Amino acid sequence: MKIRFFTFIVVLAGFGTGGCDQSKVPLDAESRRMVDSLSAAYIGNERRVIDSFCKVQNTTVLPQMIDSIKQVRKKQIEEQLKAIPK
Repeated sequence: MKIRFFTFIVVLAGFGTGGCDQSKVPLDAESRRMVDSLSAAYIGNERRVIDSFCKVQNTTVLPQMIDSIKQVRKKQIEEQLKAIPK
């Protein structure tokens, strides 16, 4: 994913710097549509990848973190209960 993102940034930078040495003619409508459709497709694809990472995090990592926090809290409660005079 990082390689694709880096490639996308390099391509965008190439578009940006490529226009510097050419005449100041703006992109025609077809070129703008092409750039727009390519970027929309790329963003949609990356959004699906990122969403899948979030789903994995929510189903695996998050429950483990919650269990760990619960264990720590149970130990804290037990220590507090031991400190209460009987």
